[in-house]
Amino acid sequence: MKEQNIGNKRKEYLEKIAAQERKTSNMSKHNSDEFGHSDKKNRRSDNVFLHYATPVIVTGIIVVLGCIVFLIIRWSRGTDLNISDVELSEDYSSESLDWYSYFNPYDVPGYEDDGKMNIVILGDNSIYSFNDETGIPALIREATGANVTAIALPRQTWCLSTDSYSLDNPEQAFSFVYLAQFLSLHDYDLLSKAAPLTDNESIYRYYVAKLYQTDFGLTDILILCLGRDDYLEARALSQSAESIVAANGSQNYNNLQGAMVYGFQALQRQFPYMQLIICSPSYFMIPDENGNLVGADVTSNGVSTLADYISHMSGVCNMISGVTFVDNYYGFEINETTAGKYLEPDMLYPNAEGRKLIADHILEFLYFIRNNQTTE
Repeated sequence: MKEQNIGNKRKEYLEKIAAQERKTSNMSKHNSDEFGHSDKKNRRSDNVFLHYATPVIVTGIIVVLGCIVFLIIRWSRGTDLNISDVELSEDYSSESLDWYSYFNPYDVPGYEDDGKMNIVILGDNSIYSFNDETGIPALIREATGANVTAIALPRQTWCLSTDSYSLDNPEQAFSFVYLAQFLSLHDYDLLSKAAPLTDNESIYRYYVAKLYQTDFGLTDILILCLGRDDYLEARALSQSAESIVAANGSQNYNNLQGAMVYGFQALQRQFPYMQLIICSPSYFMIPDENGNLVGADVTSNGVSTLADYISHMSGVCNMISGVTFVDNYYGFEINETTAGKYLEPDMLYPNAEGRKLIADHILEFLYFIRNNQTTE
């Protein structure tokens, strides 16, 4: 009986153990199912987020890259100009090449102001043939009250047509490149000898006499009105590679650029107190092979057009400190459309109204120079 009771208790104990194991197993399974359900739910939520977020992110990256590519292409092409509402014609405006180079004589050691404004104008036929009250020198004199001296020739160029002066072409002695040297030395002996050899001896002798009479050491402003004849005579614009080799690398005078650079530097060395102002030619017309008048600005002389000559003149003035450039061509009122109003009947030179425009343009620079010269 006793053994039977022990066996029953053992049986009950084993049943309890088995029940507890089943309960633990069920709880683990329940917990496992809950955890698995939760994990699956989270994974599904993550998948949904990635499903919608990925296209958005990719699209954003594509848009950003597209903008970068567009901006690069736009930058490389520049800005397109909408001209649908613009009336196109040959009479269009262009940017002026006016160039003011700061110069104050008070900055130069030894300068003394004599209380007078002395201006000398050297020029070609645009100055020579119009020496009355409608001429550019007279208009400047009237407006400023300065002592204005005009010394001009019917024809004068910046540079030579050959490598050096010869008796076969005596007028070349009067080109600017030689004239600047003679002015700096105050020695006009060669000019005096060349004058009788020219076709207009009296004109050239008078020119030399005026040079002797003028004290360039007291000149405050030297205005040079040249360039027209360089175009008309097809003078070279710059030094060729062949001429550089021939001259062993030295600067030749048979080209616009070389002559201007040499002349400006010679004048500045000798006259450090003198302001240099260079005036470009204004628009004019020449006959073509059929006798029809055409604009020199678009007609090549075999070397280039007038527009290129003016651009070269401006470029040299930009190179040399203290040299101011007055542009009477680009953006100026005298052009193909207004030629009948502002040019003489031969269409070569400005008439009284045209000369007034040019004088007023020069005066703008003179007033600016005067107002910006201080003793400080």
